[in-house]
Amino acid sequence: LVIDASKNVNLISQDPHIWTSPFVIKKIAINFTKALIDIDPDNKSFYEKNLKNYLEKLDKLIGKIQKDLKSIKDRSFLIYHPAFGYFARDFHLEQIPIEKKGKKVSIKRITYLKKIIAEKNIKYLFYSKYKPKDTILPIAKELNLTPIPINHLPLNYIEEMKDFWEKLKKELYE
Repeated sequence: LVIDASKNVNLISQDPHIWTSPFVIKKIAINFTKALIDIDPDNKSFYEKNLKNYLEKLDKLIGKIQKDLKSIKDRSFLIYHPAFGYFARDFHLEQIPIEKKGKKVSIKRITYLKKIIAEKNIKYLFYSKYKPKDTILPIAKELNLTPIPINHLPLNYIEEMKDFWEKLKKELYE
């Protein structure tokens, strides 16, 4: 059985990180639920009940983020690896990646980022908790930023996305 989890998702070219947006996760959950019902119709009510509960939790998370964003004007954040493009798109934020297309960070890119950081008053560098610190810390130091680890591969989606949002909100509010 193959399930197209991205059905009805507006994909971003060259960005496979569709799971970083709660809006997209809602569509994925619906797609999976429909597929489960197709192969196991006897448990339709069970799947629909679980979907309803999960969508309510996602809606609560989305509502919290949208409420918090109402008072935020500068919506830019700096991230080492551009894993939150869908999140940024769906919440009208600007993700500024250090890394571009998996290539090593150049002096030219660092110079450009210093200008952007100053213009946008960015204070934090978000990075995957799975990325070696010896890669991140020298760049954070060079850019005079505080490195903040995040999880772009959450096992407990709701809780870890809440955690990501609280960290990101700190950058956007300061």
